[in-house]
Amino acid sequence: MKRLLLLLPLVAILTTMANAQISNPSFENWSTVSYPTFSSWQTSNPSCMSALGFPNVTYTTGAVSSPHGIMMKTALVGKDTQYAFAYSSTTIGNPLLGLVGVPYNYNGAINTFHGYYQSHIGPNDTGRLWLTFKHSGNIVGKDSITFTTGASVGPNYTNSPSAWTVFTINTGIATAVDEIIIAAVSSNILLRQGVDTSSWLALDELVFVGGSTLPVIPGGSFDTTHADTTIMPNNWNQYATGLDSTGVSRVAGHTSGTYGIQLTTQPIGGGNFGISPLTALISTGSFISNNGPTGGGVPYTGTSADTLYGWYKYSPVGNDTGVVCVSLWNGTTQVSGGNCFYATTSASSYTQFKVPFHAASAPTAMRIDIASSSFHTPFANSTLTVDELSLHSTTGVQQIPLTSSDIAVYPNPANDVLNIKFYNGIDQKATVKIYDLSGKMMINKEFGASNSSISMPISSLPVGMYFYEIQNGDNVVRNKFVKD
Repeated sequence: MKRLLLLLPLVAILTTMANAQISNPSFENWSTVSYPTFSSWQTSNPSCMSALGFPNVTYTTGAVSSPHGIMMKTALVGKDTQYAFAYSSTTIGNPLLGLVGVPYNYNGAINTFHGYYQSHIGPNDTGRLWLTFKHSGNIVGKDSITFTTGASVGPNYTNSPSAWTVFTINTGIATAVDEIIIAAVSSNILLRQGVDTSSWLALDELVFVGGSTLPVIPGGSFDTTHADTTIMPNNWNQYATGLDSTGVSRVAGHTSGTYGIQLTTQPIGGGNFGISPLTALISTGSFISNNGPTGGGVPYTGTSADTLYGWYKYSPVGNDTGVVCVSLWNGTTQVSGGNCFYATTSASSYTQFKVPFHAASAPTAMRIDIASSSFHTPFANSTLTVDELSLHSTTGVQQIPLTSSDIAVYPNPANDVLNIKFYNGIDQKATVKIYDLSGKMMINKEFGASNSSISMPISSLPVGMYFYEIQNGDNVVRNKFVKD
């Protein structure tokens, strides 16, 4: 009976462990995805790929004899909208402020700008196209047209979902220009009113007409295209991206495994053509509201106090702050929040952090949110690197950094044997235990006091990540290794 009572707490602990699994906690698993790009154009594809996993700017069959046109389609994830946009530029920036563009050298009359369009704009939504002329960095002319369900009057063009239709802007430019910007969007990106996820806008064969033959608009036919690629961490969602970068990259990891994840605040955000820096964010949860995170995450039912451990590096700009937060949810109701680690100073080498948390009532899920900057005042190019996340309830042990003057464990990754060397020897027996990621003890061996080196056979272990615990008297050292 006494043995049974002693086993009951262990069964309860292992049950809690099994309910808390972080998928891809050490960021070893990544997927490569591709998306279309157009020569001389920047698009919302990097941002949309990050949030939704697919592009919202794609090829379409071109007008007249053109093989390709460009199609921009407003997309939706949960209730969070991803606008589709494109603008002519060799660099990223804000086209509405005239900060970008493509070279276009001409000194003479530019009477009109026209092209072909197809569209299906929602009843209360508005697609739009802007045209800007520049000379020596200064704006010398601007104009725009809209695309709606209304009648084609003046600068407004009605939907034409099945046939390419000509649009025209009377530019009236009679001065020298050396740069142009053409920008288009499928929804009301400025006012964010009436946005409809069925809205789309396609363009093709953009040209200028004047008193003589004018130069070709760079990329105006959308026929020079290629596929670009990006990599995304498996089982993690990305939400904050710039106009031409996800802000998320794969870098060298801490000690076990190969990779860690790096988040960099983008100089120009992607939301409304990018007016301010945008924090790079990854999460195990989902954003199903325009107001921020509401639920999602990995299954978690523990009600006891727990702790998230991990390793980080931080390179802040100004007085920026990197953030790692844990929240617990029951459906869409938050039952624990405000559990955060704040990186407020520079850390050039991997440093351990921890986030203690506790549920006020029974949760069903846990979400982890990692951000490169403060959401209130982000600073461009602040960089947060994170690796080797683990839960105390899952591993059953706290990760403590090894002291090289006392002990060495190698190789890592290991194949058949894990070697442990005590630089100063040991004066009493040592116990070595190995746990898998669920907290199950896989190996438990004792070694005599005369051993200064231990060779632990591990060939029977399946390939994967494990935790070791080395106890010598009152001294305990714990960390991770990979079995390959």
